[in-house]
Amino acid sequence: MPNRHFLRSDIFTFAMVYSFYFRLFPNELNSKIVYTLRYHFKCVRKAKDKMRYFDIKKWLWLAGVLYTFLQGYTFYTRREGEAAVGCALFCAICIYQFIRRLCTLYYLHMTMKRIDKLSGRAFERYLTIQFRHLGYRVKLTSYSHDYGADLVLRKWGKKTVVQAKRYERNVGIAAVQEVVGSIAYYKADNAMVVTNSNFTKSARNLAHRNEVELWGRKEIQKKFHIK
Repeated sequence: MPNRHFLRSDIFTFAMVYSFYFRLFPNELNSKIVYTLRYHFKCVRKAKDKMRYFDIKKWLWLAGVLYTFLQGYTFYTRREGEAAVGCALFCAICIYQFIRRLCTLYYLHMTMKRIDKLSGRAFERYLTIQFRHLGYRVKLTSYSHDYGADLVLRKWGKKTVVQAKRYERNVGIAAVQEVVGSIAYYKADNAMVVTNSNFTKSARNLAHRNEVELWGRKEIQKKFHIK
């Protein structure tokens, strides 16, 4: 039977690696390893499709759950209650994070037909997940009193404010005016309006004058790889 102190230190090491690495660098593995592998296998269609769903953190969470469960069972059979409870708590955390990851994958592979049925707030959460998948640090603002920005993005030392509009009709000039007004409040470098629809001519003209980036239906399909 393995030494008790060795088992406890082993679990502690695994927990520390999980806590520090994946919390400090949440997109590190996704942005570097996954996209690198997808690039090398892009010539093979089947391999590319598999890499789209590949997520190394998912398998690490599963390994953590299985490993901790086995260690907890060992402690339980040896009547070491405190260690068994600790393993159970850590196992529960891993399961919770795994379920969150499954929800994230659901959003990442959502079709345009489903996106069109989302509520305004759900569309903001959808954009939050998509921008994080692209390597941005994302802050979702409060539902009311957002000062014209629904999302605040950070990447490469630059801050971008985003106005999200889940519309059935074309987005008008008001959305551009709101996001332009939020630039000074959030001290942003860039501004963007993202919608599942399209923009009116006046909205495009105002956005061009104020250097606001517009992502319409075609743009998000291309950027987010939506079918």
